[in-house]
Amino acid sequence: MRSARGEKRGAQLVDQIRQVLRLPHPQPAPDFRILRAIGDRKYPLRNATTYAVETEENVFALCYLLSEPSHISRPPRRGDKARLYIAHRSSDAELRSEAWLRTIIDSDRDIPFFTVDVRGIGESTPNTCGANSFDSTYGCDYFYAIHGIMLNRPYLGQKTYDVLRVLEWLKEFGYTQVELIGKQWGATLATFAGVLSDTVTHVRLVEPLESFQQLATTEDYEMPLANLLPDVLSHFDLPVCYAELGKRLSVVES
Repeated sequence: MRSARGEKRGAQLVDQIRQVLRLPHPQPAPDFRILRAIGDRKYPLRNATTYAVETEENVFALCYLLSEPSHISRPPRRGDKARLYIAHRSSDAELRSEAWLRTIIDSDRDIPFFTVDVRGIGESTPNTCGANSFDSTYGCDYFYAIHGIMLNRPYLGQKTYDVLRVLEWLKEFGYTQVELIGKQWGATLATFAGVLSDTVTHVRLVEPLESFQQLATTEDYEMPLANLLPDVLSHFDLPVCYAELGKRLSVVES
């Protein structure tokens, strides 16, 4: 399959990613809600504003904006640079537990730091199949992933679309130069969004997946169905996406 598909780059790769992820056509910047303040959560900065960004009708990605002073309002206009962290399992948990993430935030506090929990992750985790069913064999994560396959709209594509919509939302507030930071599951989303979005200036990955081929040729692996992409190896693999990002990509240790 690798020899048959070749390695497409540039606009051809973008088209293939959009096709395999089954991404909808671009839409205007999404609406959003400002949620009630959550208080001191022991994040790297004292306060966090929570936004529910409506990426599709009745579908919300939950975002935090970290700040020292309290800020219960729309995102401030503070230049064109921002950082967006795409969580592995939970922005809330990872902001409190990941020392490397605190180091990145402290490296330049003048750059606004946002996080996003895409659909199905962290603050966006559903209780469709019962409370706390995410890690169950047939819990909520599997439920939405298998329906994505049946409806020919992969869950991984839906999550990537959430990131792209949040980037459009940030653009409305002047943030046209965004660094994406993604860990593990979030790293795959950061990779796709980095290739697809013209507002992404850098992509920083922590413990990214080497390739989908690696999964396909490993007898025993640990990867939820939600993070697998049907028929991807007929079209491309992650290494060509990494190559496309080129100097805009860095891989760091956690």
